[in-house]
Amino acid sequence: MATLKVELGNPAKDGSRKLYIILSHACTRKRIPTTISVEAKEVSPKTGKIISTHKQHLIDDLVTEYKNRIYALDLELTGARVDADFIYRRITTNQPKQEYDFFSFTEEWLKSQGNEKKNYRTMLNSVERYLGRRKLPFADISYMFLKGYSDYMSQYPRAQSHYLGLIRHIHNLARKAYNTDGHTVISPSAIENFDFPRQQLKGGRALDLDMILRVFRHQPVGSREQLAHDCAILSFCLMGMNSVDMFNATGRCRGKVAYNRSKTEGRRSDNAYIEVNIHSRIKALAAKYSDDTHTFNFHRRYASPASFNRALNIGLKSIMASINAEISLENRKRKPKDRSKLLDTLQFYQFRHTWATIARNDVGIDKYTVHECLNHIDNDTRIDDVYIKKDFGIVNAANTKVLDFVFGLLDEQEKQTGNKKETGLSI
Repeated sequence: MATLKVELGNPAKDGSRKLYIILSHACTRKRIPTTISVEAKEVSPKTGKIISTHKQHLIDDLVTEYKNRIYALDLELTGARVDADFIYRRITTNQPKQEYDFFSFTEEWLKSQGNEKKNYRTMLNSVERYLGRRKLPFADISYMFLKGYSDYMSQYPRAQSHYLGLIRHIHNLARKAYNTDGHTVISPSAIENFDFPRQQLKGGRALDLDMILRVFRHQPVGSREQLAHDCAILSFCLMGMNSVDMFNATGRCRGKVAYNRSKTEGRRSDNAYIEVNIHSRIKALAAKYSDDTHTFNFHRRYASPASFNRALNIGLKSIMASINAEISLENRKRKPKDRSKLLDTLQFYQFRHTWATIARNDVGIDKYTVHECLNHIDNDTRIDDVYIKKDFGIVNAANTKVLDFVFGLLDEQEKQTGNKKETGLSI
């Protein structure tokens, strides 16, 4: 009876290895190529065995399928003299295509991921509601599916663009995993032809200069406002540090905040590492929330990054109400054309966008440096990052320019009014 054995091919330049099945029968052997490949991290360096549960399941399923076909063939060819090549041709002819499921692949991939699990799981739940089932073969992710799901999410433009972007990312990962050895198991045509929507922001996310100065001048009332106000200043002065990173970050030394940005850590060769100098204006705030094990002590006060962010936005909503009341009072004394607009939203992520907007439009920082400051992924310059050593002095110089510009305006306003308020800043 024919036997089957799994064999890994030689490592490619990126360390990945293709998987083959060796068919042996009557002193003859046949090497059967598969569409499965494994990355270097999915193979134990000591034993040479595959340690990825997901890949092992794929291999087991494929071997089982071949074994069932060989068993049926043995009954048909009892007593006949055939070699491994003959059996190979018989068991691979008209072989049904293996079904690769979007949900199963994503769930398995999430096991190796860090802080972005919630976004992907929320996306999966949304797709499940749209389909009415938790099963989606990659072959069914067509242009019409993407268009239908996009229309389904059209009332929620931010989630629409975000979730479709996550679907595209998973699709790209699956093609990289399965489309090997010249076999196109998952077609890229739907992803390449679909026009993925970009969120159209009403008025933009950034606060204008007058509004950011109002927020910084605001005198917090109560602990929620105080926390939100302090963290908004910290975020802005640390080049738009996200709340999840403020919650999770553990690195801090010699007047710097050093951390890996959660959102892009798993998609960057440098793990999205960045160092931000603690500006003199926020030394007191940084000390106020310092911690022994983390950069800040927010992890001791809240159960998760989500609950921390929720508390910040509650405090900011209260601050927005106070600022709008202040603006309304001022507008009563002004002509209609000179009246200031009220804030329609104030959320924590806006301070990141505000820093970027001021850096580019008011201070004149070039876009590439702004991207570096925000710790973004830049596909156009990714190869440059492999060869060019990161210099955090450049991004920190840019940050100093932004902060000196904003705080210079804040100082000037206070001189004019003669009313210096306690803002939490070392002014």
